[in-house]
Amino acid sequence: KVVLQLEAAGNYQGQHRAYRLRLAHEDGYWFTAIPVAACVKQLLEGTIRRPGLHMMGHLVDPEPFLMDMQTMGISVEERLE
Repeated sequence: KVVLQLEAAGNYQGQHRAYRLRLAHEDGYWFTAIPVAACVKQLLEGTIRRPGLHMMGHLVDPEPFLMDMQTMGISVEERLE
């Protein structure tokens, strides 16, 4: 099993916030391929239209990206406190 977990904390509008995002999949190869497929999906739909070379994570729209990855088999868990 492969797990990628982000834990972040800070202040937002004067209040302390904590956020956790956990992505997981049983197969590391699928865990690598699924985000690429979700990015290509946005590219083909036309939501990514900036010319040039960019990092994938800076191009995608995060919410549909996470939803597409979940549809393709990656476990997505979010928690905001």
